[in-house]
Amino acid sequence: MKKNLKITPEGTKDFLFAECSAMDDVCGKIEQVFVGRGFKKVITPGIEFYDVFSVDCSGIDQQDMYKMTDNKGRILVARPDSTLPIARMVSTRLKNSILPVRLYYKQAVYRNNPTLTGKRNEFMQMGVELLGVQGLRADLEVLTTAVSAIKSVADDFRIELGHAEVFDALSDELDIDEDYKEKIRVSIESKNYSALNNLLDKLTPCAAVSAIRNLPSLFGGEEVFDKAAEICKGTKAMDALEYLHQIYSKLSPLGLNDKLTPKVAPELKFKIYLSALTQLNLDDHNRISTSDNRLIRRIVRDNNFRGKPAAGTIEMWPSVTRGEELHIFPFAESLQKDLRNQRINL
Repeated sequence: MKKNLKITPEGTKDFLFAECSAMDDVCGKIEQVFVGRGFKKVITPGIEFYDVFSVDCSGIDQQDMYKMTDNKGRILVARPDSTLPIARMVSTRLKNSILPVRLYYKQAVYRNNPTLTGKRNEFMQMGVELLGVQGLRADLEVLTTAVSAIKSVADDFRIELGHAEVFDALSDELDIDEDYKEKIRVSIESKNYSALNNLLDKLTPCAAVSAIRNLPSLFGGEEVFDKAAEICKGTKAMDALEYLHQIYSKLSPLGLNDKLTPKVAPELKFKIYLSALTQLNLDDHNRISTSDNRLIRRIVRDNNFRGKPAAGTIEMWPSVTRGEELHIFPFAESLQKDLRNQRINL
């Protein structure tokens, strides 16, 4: 008896009319942001060899993957994530590309979630991958791209900043194996305080254990960095915390601090806008506009420090100015100090 003939597998669904239109609209707006920032679209196969996701850094348990075999008996999986397949692609087909490589994807992924959890087993995943470059500038580029993408489809959202090295540095100070470390990590990620405490209670008390116990409570605005520094004092996690604080400090002037500081009252924030409107006068009658001068400076900066050719910067410029019109200039009236009118004539 074909009892499953008229139903879809658990965690999947059919999409009809309005749902399809809504999905196309959301994906289209996000893709515009990605393309405007110089990212190129790629698509990876819907099935991959299990070996691609068996590496320690995959972050996906083997029981969460849909598995099958090919005609040679090799284990395959339905694509559970997009990052590792793209890393595979870059290391093979794009290995001779000029770095950095900016890619984006829009494709379905599949997870074999436990029954009755309410989670989707098939869902659309969109994101960007910036490969061949690392450090503060690279992280800021990805973060600002993510925020712009979300802003294009939603007004009310929050961004959580985190750094894997905080946990790695703390857990490396404990005398535990990788399996036990993973159990602790999953408990923190899911904010399962009971499971976390049970795991930590079995360990010898020390500064690292105390710090890990308090990690799930580190949420809020900039004041969290002081609390985190106190908790992690004397551990190797301080370098990662300082790096996170740098990222936060760089994002705040971009008008993103309201999304990063949801628990800080508006009246406690002092907002400043600073922009060098350098006007270059060629002679008494001809000048280079401040806007064109900003573009020239950006071309030089991107070429020297980000490995991006002038064509890429020029292609992304309309997105930069559009972002200012949408996310900076409309909030000028809320500024406590506006320094945009400071000019230097050369």
